[in-house]
Amino acid sequence: MQTSLNDVFSSKILRCKWSLPILVVLDEGPHRFSDLCKKISLDAKSLSRKLDILASHGYVEHVGQVYSLNKRGEILVDAAKLLTNHIPVTVVAEVLKCKWTKQILVGLLDSPKFSSEVVSAIRGLSWKVASNRFKKLVNSGLVRACYDLGARPIRVRYELTSKGKLFAAWLATYYPLLEEDLNRTSAQSYYTVGAMKTTGE
Repeated sequence: MQTSLNDVFSSKILRCKWSLPILVVLDEGPHRFSDLCKKISLDAKSLSRKLDILASHGYVEHVGQVYSLNKRGEILVDAAKLLTNHIPVTVVAEVLKCKWTKQILVGLLDSPKFSSEVVSAIRGLSWKVASNRFKKLVNSGLVRACYDLGARPIRVRYELTSKGKLFAAWLATYYPLLEEDLNRTSAQSYYTVGAMKTTGE
């Protein structure tokens, strides 16, 4: 059976900031567990747990202590390379784990916006969270803050940098797949819990 992008985008996997860095390292070739620990800079217990999760979701496989990507993992990494070839994988992973950051980037894709416009356009986004996310996006080089010094109080307009535009365009293409997976996972959890209550488990 052919594996498609729809099959490999897992919201649970990409919400973990370690998943993509691990997969990118394994894309270089099979690695022993000890070598992965050194490259990922993660303690052995945590790395073992992350690898178990990736394996259970069908992204990696291992023979003894040697880990490698399987086809599903290769497809996901190939899609991510459109970003990681230009943006540090740690930055990509940080953005993908936060739903607000992803929505802010996509919201800025069509044009620069004042913070008030972004907050009003994204349902559930608070001023405090928006301020924090904008600061992180500016520090990561994905967004540029432009100050309107003629306004009182001074207003800040945010616009995407070239890397930010690349990331936002990528999200506009692939974010629906993540949302589709998240909705599917939520529905499965709902019916699983309902079945357990019905059977008294």
